[in-house]
This record gives sequence, C-alpha cells and structure tokens, in this order.
Amino acid sequence: MAVAFVTAGIARAAYAPIPDLERGKLLTTYLAVGAYHDTNIFGAPSEEAESWVMQVTPSLAFNYNPDKQTLLAAGYRVEWSHFTDRPGRRDLFSHQVTARAARTFSPRLDADFNALYGLVRNPESLLPGLQVFARDQSRRDTVSDGRVRFVATPRFSLTARAKYARFAYDQEGLATDLDRTEYLTGLAASYLARPRLQAIAEHRGQWVRYRVGGDFKDKDAHSLLGGFDYAIARRFGLTTRAGAEWRTRDEGTELRPYGEVGVRWDYAKESFISTGYAYVVDEVSNLERYADATLHRFFINAQHALTARLYLTGAIQVEPTKLNGRRGLTDVDETNQRMGVALVFKFTKRWDARLTFDRDDVDSDDATRNLRRTRSGIATRYSF
Repeated sequence: MAVAFVTAGIARAAYAPIPDLERGKLLTTYLAVGAYHDTNIFGAPSEEAESWVMQVTPSLAFNYNPDKQTLLAAGYRVEWSHFTDRPGRRDLFSHQVTARAARTFSPRLDADFNALYGLVRNPESLLPGLQVFARDQSRRDTVSDGRVRFVATPRFSLTARAKYARFAYDQEGLATDLDRTEYLTGLAASYLARPRLQAIAEHRGQWVRYRVGGDFKDKDAHSLLGGFDYAIARRFGLTTRAGAEWRTRDEGTELRPYGEVGVRWDYAKESFISTGYAYVVDEVSNLERYADATLHRFFINAQHALTARLYLTGAIQVEPTKLNGRRGLTDVDETNQRMGVALVFKFTKRWDARLTFDRDDVDSDDATRNLRRTRSGIATRYSF
C-alpha cells in the first residue's frame, strides 16, 4: 500500500507472517527502484520546498527454521534517496536492521520476539509545529517487543506483551526537545465464550521518559479495558475494546475514557476492506506549549483485485485532535488527514510495479502546525 495505518497500542500489536516469496528460502534478496515528486520535502507550514526524489532500495531477508517449532529471522535494508532540488545534502542514506525469534514450546505455550534498529534520513512522516523549524529531521529508532501466550484451558488463555522504543534525533535542537524512551506492557486474559466469540479483559501500561526535561515532559499511563473479538463469518470479523485510562503528567493525573473498534471483511480472493475507530492519547512535537494530544482516529484500508495481476489499494485516516495546552495555555483544535492510493501490477510472482499517490494535510488553529504535502510516483521491485 502507498501508506499503511494501524491502531496504536502494544496490546493490539500483530506479528507479521513470513511473506510467500520468502517461505522455504534461507535468503531472499529484493531490489526496488523508483522516483516520486514531493511538494514539501521538509514539512514546512509555508514556503514549501519541492523536489523530485530518486530512490534505490536493496534489501535482504533471512529466515531459518532449525526445527518445526522455531523461526529465526533477520533483515537488512538500505535506502538511497537522491533529491534533485534539495538545499544542502542531496543524497541521503537510510538503514534498517531487523531480527525475530519465534518458538512454540508446546501446544499451550508460544513466544515471539522482535527487534529493529533504523537510521531514518528521509522520514515518511514529518513533524508539524516544531519550536524551531528543522530541515534535518533524521533520527535513530531502536525498538524491541515481545509476546508470550499461555493456553491454560481450551477456553482460557493469557497473553503478556512488552515493548521498548527509543527515538534519538540527529539535529541538536530536536534531540533536546524530543529524544525519549517509551516502555509499554500489556496483559490480556481471553475466554472463548462461543466457538467464534472471544471475550477479553486487559491491562496496558505506558511510561514515557524524555532525555532532557523529564520532570516537565514525562508521562505514566495505565488502562483497564474489556471487549471481544467476534468472527461473525468466515471472512468477516469484529474487534472492540472499551475502558478507562489514568494518565499522570506535569499537569496532574487525569481519568479519560478509551475505546476502539475495528472491522475487517475479506470479500474476495486478494480483496479486503478494514475500517475502525480509536480514541487515543499521543505525543506532540511542541512540548513547551502542549502536554499531549487527544484524538479521534478514523481509518479505512482496502485492497481490490481488479484482475489476477492488477490490484488497487488505498488507505485513509482522519484524526480530529485536541492539543492539550500546558498549565495556563489554551487548548488548540486541529485535524490531521492522511490518504494514499496505489495501483500495483504483478508481472510475475517476483516482479511488480506500482503507481502511488499520497497526501498529508494538517489543519490547525495553531498556524505553525499547518502542513500540506503531496507525493506521487512510480516504482518497481524484483526479488531474487
């Protein structure tokens, strides 16, 4: 897809299966080449700089099964981006290293652990409303997460999750303002009430720690949620969660409602539509003025197989948001909208090409946070 959107929350994290192209192979090599036009390469609120961007992205994927119960996987990707009209450096190199270990210890116990290190020179999402606008938004991401599931009885199971994420920016001003570490935990109890209906109760915890100014910026949050996962039909599913969150920050402790709902319908082979809503709290890029943001996240993702080789995919996300002002400062309303579409043609199982279009819009009562960005391009990828 041109862009992909998921509901936030460690307790809802999904662990991706091995792609079809990589199954049964120890090493798979990919090479992607493309170009796109970006109308706002720095994410500026005004006087936007635009450029054509040429990209070459080779990557490696390693998958090894020492036995039927164990998977060891790793990956490496480098992305070279050449900007035709970028002030300063025109060639940027991004790197990403991933690792995964998954094991089924018994029919009642399994675990899955993932790790990622990324050096991001050309961010997919740019930061609006910076205290001092920065053209260089490069950062280093370090993320690790794990899940352990225990099936106590045929109807009852427990799942524990944990996640560590560290974000470190290269630009000195951004590093002082935004460098942080996030810790997340989740514990969920599931009960199979009916063959296709699973009731769930869970606790989620979050601790955000900033490298500079922690007394002012740090946050703790705990959520108690209940809901269900319901397979209404073989290709149609519904997921809900509702509850409350206790969030502690410099302004004090607040009790807020929390809710999310998602629906997915696989209506034909290689065709699906998923949509949902979540009420969430998120971090902001201007922490001197705003403590955090509460937002209503509406999303829809879809893929439709026009023919056996031609696919149309799309995603739309709309977020009516309230920026929660610091003590003595007013709250601010804004709406963040992102959409993307892609037309994908598969020449063979290993070779495809795609046309993409992405649009980002931020409409805010804080004029420094307004953002308009359009990217349209073409790319092809081949696997060896």
